[in-house]
Amino acid sequence: MAESKAKTNISNARTMPNSFEAEQAVLAAMLLDTEVCDRFIPTLDTDDFYTTADKKIFSAIKELFSEGGAVDAVGLVSRLNRKGELDSVGGVSAIENMVDTIPSTANADYYLSIVKRDSALRTIIRRCNEVIERAYSDDNADSVRAFAESKFFDLGSGSAEEGGLQHISDPMSQLVSKLNDVYTHKATSKGLLTGFNNLDGVLNGLLPGQILVVAARPGLGKTSFALNIVTNIAARNEGNVMAVFNLEMSATELAQRMLVNLTKISMNKLVRGEEDGNDWDDIWRSVRAVNKSGIYIDDTVNTTPEDILHKCRALRKKQGRLDLIVIDYLQLMGSSVKNSRASKQQEVAEISRGMKILAKELGVPVILLSQMSRDIEKREKDDKTPRLSDLRESGAIEQDADVVMFIHRAEDSLETSVKNVDLIIAKHRNGPTDILHFIFDGDKMTFTPTTHKGSAFKKVESGEKEEQDYLPSADDYIPPEPPAGVPDDIYPEE
Repeated sequence: MAESKAKTNISNARTMPNSFEAEQAVLAAMLLDTEVCDRFIPTLDTDDFYTTADKKIFSAIKELFSEGGAVDAVGLVSRLNRKGELDSVGGVSAIENMVDTIPSTANADYYLSIVKRDSALRTIIRRCNEVIERAYSDDNADSVRAFAESKFFDLGSGSAEEGGLQHISDPMSQLVSKLNDVYTHKATSKGLLTGFNNLDGVLNGLLPGQILVVAARPGLGKTSFALNIVTNIAARNEGNVMAVFNLEMSATELAQRMLVNLTKISMNKLVRGEEDGNDWDDIWRSVRAVNKSGIYIDDTVNTTPEDILHKCRALRKKQGRLDLIVIDYLQLMGSSVKNSRASKQQEVAEISRGMKILAKELGVPVILLSQMSRDIEKREKDDKTPRLSDLRESGAIEQDADVVMFIHRAEDSLETSVKNVDLIIAKHRNGPTDILHFIFDGDKMTFTPTTHKGSAFKKVESGEKEEQDYLPSADDYIPPEPPAGVPDDIYPEE
């Protein structure tokens, strides 16, 4: 313990990086030149200043600026006096001396660079100390590594400490600016489009930081549904970068499913080698398209949320962007919980929290596939519609998810590879719930939106014959109108 304190307190015995002169010069420049104030205020934070007096002076200047008042020495003295802070910063003489520190504002940007540099160095020192303390108190190396990465990965985005309390005016200003953009350019309101227009009409696309859970009983195509979304997005814009983690299938199996979906060649035909010349034209065309896409696959078994976060950070750093994460599926993920007495529910809760941290930190939508509980099979025949409680080990998943969707087979679908399924949006944190209709062709791994409610095999009467089943044609599909409030240009022309 003594060794720990000795190591972690080394920095505390030394003065943190700062320049009193540069801070005074920056504050004085803002008081002397309105143009400097206009440029500097958006780039500075209170914690960029080292001394308590300079922090108070900057806060007062920022208040005057936001209110549109006079940002000068007289206004500053008046504001500090009204707040009861004038004496604590050294009084009127201190303000006068500060203004006299620079003859002109010509070198203001240089002084600002010194202040920002010292602020960044102080942030690095503080975060290093936090990582050191975590390393001494946590015996899980993966957990410490993930913690360290989270502390340093975003240093380039700003010098202010993350996660601190901030006045409501800052996020409110950002919100108003965003709403104005949406009002002026309505297309900016949509998220990442899935390519399923009925789903995009309800969700308005996949939004940054969202956790979207897709659950289904075996055989109803939850993996195919997620891969359809991935290929749809890639087809729209090959520049989109997507990370697909599958803990059940190999990368080759996933590639095969994508190829079937893109070519619409039957899986049975493909694996039996029954392709013809036209099929091979489609195969090579699809392969070229996929090879140019930004789709990345990981089939590592027992991967943990920390592993995924580490790999996604690295991918985003390498590619310069990250647009979507798909994980198949939650219950196969490993957990950093090392307690042998921890229940599966506790492990899943820990994983679910890790997914929430992942989505928030990276700022991308996360599609998380999940199993459903077998309890649904024990219910009465007329009570098979999935509920949120049917998520396997459901408590934390239900709470953390922004959207929960169930793929549910229509009761009158026949035992064939083509089924009518309902996509039940059971939870939508920021919008309506709904039931959407799809035709799922299991042999071609393809979901097709349809406006038909009920079975894809419509019952018809033909003279004296008994009711017959028939497959819907392409003419059955009619693109649904988007709900009220959704921009009508949500699907721009190609």
